[in-house]
Amino acid sequence: MGNFLKFRINNFLNQFIKFENLLVIIFFFFIFFYFYSLILNIPIFEILNTKHFFWFDYLDQSLYFKSAKAITELNFSPNQHFYPLGYQIFASPLVFLFGFKGYFYLTLITFVSSLFFFYKISKNKFGFYLTSIIFILLLSNKNIFLELITPWTNNLTFLFFNIFFYFFFFKTDRVCLRFLPIIFFLILLTRPIDTLILIPFYIYYGLKFLLKKNINLENIFYLVFLSFFFLILFFSINKFIYNDFFSPYIKFGSSISLNKDSLFLKIFSFIFDGNSFYNLEKKMFLQLFPWLVFMPLSLIIFIKHKMFKVVIFLISIILNFIIYSSFSPIAPSTLYVFGTFRIFNLSIFYFSFLSFLAIYLVFKFKEKKLFFKYFFFLLFLVFIINLKIISIENKNIYNETTAFNVDNKVLINSKINNRVNKIEIKGFSLNDLNALYDHVRILTLRSDQQCYRSQIDYVLNLKNNSLTINLNKTINAKYLQIIIDNKVFTEKKKKIS
Repeated sequence: MGNFLKFRINNFLNQFIKFENLLVIIFFFFIFFYFYSLILNIPIFEILNTKHFFWFDYLDQSLYFKSAKAITELNFSPNQHFYPLGYQIFASPLVFLFGFKGYFYLTLITFVSSLFFFYKISKNKFGFYLTSIIFILLLSNKNIFLELITPWTNNLTFLFFNIFFYFFFFKTDRVCLRFLPIIFFLILLTRPIDTLILIPFYIYYGLKFLLKKNINLENIFYLVFLSFFFLILFFSINKFIYNDFFSPYIKFGSSISLNKDSLFLKIFSFIFDGNSFYNLEKKMFLQLFPWLVFMPLSLIIFIKHKMFKVVIFLISIILNFIIYSSFSPIAPSTLYVFGTFRIFNLSIFYFSFLSFLAIYLVFKFKEKKLFFKYFFFLLFLVFIINLKIISIENKNIYNETTAFNVDNKVLINSKINNRVNKIEIKGFSLNDLNALYDHVRILTLRSDQQCYRSQIDYVLNLKNNSLTINLNKTINAKYLQIIIDNKVFTEKKKKIS
């Protein structure tokens, strides 16, 4: 009788778990359509009846569609495929069936699947209630979810990472070692730079093999052999399509990535303060997600309690944040204009996860003393930041400057004898908001050494009739010239500070 009752209880729990998963998936479907209704500005239940093509017509997305359509026609001409093929390969069957709507359905699948795997990871770590709190807090910021429902390559790699992290935490090393090369290839084929985030996991399994901890030669050989095989396959695909091992996308990406000159400045601005250097009145990460203040505490607890598997995971998420902070076109001023929140979705979700894991472990391991020490350290850090004891270096132009009109353009010449990383031009009002980011029509910036490229060498921001040019690399030149199209700006009193 006892065994029968135990069987019935276990059976009921298994059925409930299945039902719970179904409810969670339905909830994520609802969330997807809710945020989609915000974009379309129509009632949520009218989305599927709208004539809208579920498309946002950004340049990137038009190139996605062009490539996916070419794949359905088995057309591998290089002028059809700018971006890596991964995203388009997954989209091509849906594009073949539904045209533009194909990317809507792919985005729906990636959105629901990504959130479901994140939910499973969080729930298995510290239960349903704390996981629900995390989701409620994340849902309070619509920016990250609006980007998750927009067709971007990041959303597919976000799904791949969520699946891998689930395997990493809850499957055996043997299973993960066979799954890691597959994820490596899928991410390499979709967004090559993201494969760098997997490096800590390769190091982790390599160290476990060297220390002879549950990983034998057969497992490590499988990992290394398959990874190299997929790497060779990736370069072979590039050679077949572009007659070059490196596609135009990879070459362009390498030219704008890993800019160490402004890295600390960007990280500080992203986390603490977007106003001091970027003149940005929008909220930054700690203002949007205040619980992230506990993320560093998680690292301390993981190391103290020898939770090295989670340390490796944390390092990979930090690496993701650093890599994308170093990209030249990505700055605090682009978060809200270009929607580059999508670049940091992985960091935001899992920094939140780790922050709450830290709080959970404080109670589990009874680390009250450590918590209060950390809390007082935070108060001290806020104090010194507010007093500008820690501040951002801000080198403006201040020397002799002239401004005059030439062919309906404003020409500004400045003699400089110091290093400059920020130029602020006061007295211009913007007529065309979108034109601010059209660097061809708007602004030409050159010195006696070179001509500078918008989004690669500098980013623009407009605030209170003041145009700010934030340079990704400090200019060290004798002469600087700025040409601004008068059709976009209404000239007022010009002053450079």
